[in-house]
Amino acid sequence: MNESLSLMLKTSELLEADPRSLLDLHKESGISYYWLRKFKSGILSDPSVNKVQALYEFLSGTKLRV
Repeated sequence: MNESLSLMLKTSELLEADPRSLLDLHKESGISYYWLRKFKSGILSDPSVNKVQALYEFLSGTKLRV
């Protein structure tokens, strides 16, 4: 499986499991509310790896190690 796809899927799982609202996540992470909404709904077919990584690191509380 493609590593960026794995990161995207894991980040999607973390986002789904997070109890906070998208607005709260936006305020706490600094990631655009509209990007978060599109990412969560699956509208973004090829999201920026930088934003996916930033969201992953925020939600997981750990830096991505490659």
